[in-house]
Amino acid sequence: MTSNKYKFCASVSALIIFFATFLAYSNTFSVPFQFDDIACIANNWRILHLEKIGELFRYWPTRFITYLTFAINYKIHNFNVTGYHIVNLLIHIGCGLLIWRIAKKIFSGMFENNMTTVVALFSSLIFVLHPVQTQAVTYIYQRHTCLATLFVLSGFMCWIKVLERKENRWFWLIMCSIFAILGMFTKEIAIIFPFLILMYFFWFRNRLNCVIKTWKVIFYSAFLFSIIPATLLLAHGINISELQSVSSMQGPPGEIITRKDYFLTQGQAFLIYFKLIFLPLKQNLDYDISISKSFFSPPETLVGFTLMLAVTLFCLLLFKKNKILSFSLAIYIISILPQSSLIPKPDLVVEHRLYLPLTGFALFLPSFLYYIARKTSVVTVFLIVLLCFYGIATYQRNNTWKDALTLWNDTVSKSPNKARPYLNRGLAYAEKSDIQNALRDYTMAIKINPWYVEAYNNRGILFASIKNYQQALSDFNKAIELKVDYATAYNNRAVLYSSLNKWDTAIKDFDTALKLNPMYVDALKNRGIAFLVNKNIERAIQDFSTAIKIYPENGQLYFYRAVALLNRGDKKSATKDIMYAMKLGYPVPQALKKILNEQ
Repeated sequence: MTSNKYKFCASVSALIIFFATFLAYSNTFSVPFQFDDIACIANNWRILHLEKIGELFRYWPTRFITYLTFAINYKIHNFNVTGYHIVNLLIHIGCGLLIWRIAKKIFSGMFENNMTTVVALFSSLIFVLHPVQTQAVTYIYQRHTCLATLFVLSGFMCWIKVLERKENRWFWLIMCSIFAILGMFTKEIAIIFPFLILMYFFWFRNRLNCVIKTWKVIFYSAFLFSIIPATLLLAHGINISELQSVSSMQGPPGEIITRKDYFLTQGQAFLIYFKLIFLPLKQNLDYDISISKSFFSPPETLVGFTLMLAVTLFCLLLFKKNKILSFSLAIYIISILPQSSLIPKPDLVVEHRLYLPLTGFALFLPSFLYYIARKTSVVTVFLIVLLCFYGIATYQRNNTWKDALTLWNDTVSKSPNKARPYLNRGLAYAEKSDIQNALRDYTMAIKINPWYVEAYNNRGILFASIKNYQQALSDFNKAIELKVDYATAYNNRAVLYSSLNKWDTAIKDFDTALKLNPMYVDALKNRGIAFLVNKNIERAIQDFSTAIKIYPENGQLYFYRAVALLNRGDKKSATKDIMYAMKLGYPVPQALKKILNEQ
């Protein structure tokens, strides 16, 4: 009977978690590719070739598993965003279900069985419905974060089974190791896993009654500590120089953020993260904070570190009184520190960094409230109201992601003195052919950050589109001056020279762009067109063919190669390419079809 009752409770809890999460994210399935989605998914030729798995691995070893899932998404349904969002949502639900299972195990020593199920369900629902999670779930590219968390939680669940069971212990230990490795090749945040298993053992070993000796647990943790970084180093997945400093995105070329700068600035970040956890209002895709120069400048730095120290001390004080509450806080602390400590990142504050740490908050809040409450009914009502607030706030925040203009309007309103939101809103306006507003935003981005090469490049494209060639050339030249290895600006300047019939100069710029990036499809296509116009047919065919090998689903490339083949007199091959271009949905002109149909 007990087993049947557990299965019934598990099924009901799973259904509640699934449907609550689905409702909160039901408005996300048509959210288009946003921000890094475009460069890392939509314009990333590597995910188009699932068979070239080595290229995927070399692109970013510590994110390989996620990019593999993107490649599988593309293989199944091309760039239909619904499929990508479904996968993200299922991963998020999977994390929620694992938290329920883990909470059941942890809370079993704190509450009676029925109460344990209720508290575990609240923990899971807090995690899946909290609005701060939207950036990790709705933002497709941040599947890295969700999937790494899924692997960490799966491995942790396996570790619990290792400590609890005598039978099949080696199987669960192997599974635990596999999930740890998968996590590290999904996102670097999985490095917390060895800490997590050590913590669980030392926090709860007196109640586990396991026969595993302490030295074996330490040895296994040490094995994970050593084998994961060693594997990443051998795979060139870690850039040692980037552990020291990174380039700043808000200053002149060459300006860097050092480990000291980043560490101090995380005091401000901690304060923002605390606000978001307890009062998730005014969420922002691109926070604007200045680099802290000391613990006292700006004052928020010291406040944030003081809060973090207070949480740490509270965690230690609870260790003797209530290890479950202490353990929950410890999860938050060890999850946030790898992302907000001494390893510098160009983005000083981002909401998705709270995805894994929120596991600790989700475990702590309901268990703490029920622990101190005299009337459990009051806590239950409060948590239900809180979850309703979370669900509604999540749904509303997801509405902000519905299109690029809505998202960046929101971001500009909250970070009006930061250049990047204006750049991205300019892109959104340009997509809608609103040239004047796009130019205004690019100019504002340049005013805020005079060294912003992408803003000069994008403004140059718009000036060229309205035939203001002199200003366009000036912007492209400035972008190249600021970043001499900027292949995109060379390509765009070459297109401008092509418009002015300066073919030799254009081809030189195309050559430079391709030297910097040999897999640059647009530069290959554009140089092929330049060769075609100048009757260098064989070179044109060569460039179009190389581009097709990289991006075989691009109908425009087949069309241009067909034109080149027709100029060479190879009507049979040209017809094949035209047929394939049409199959891919490229609108082939009727005049060309007529020529090919003539005998």
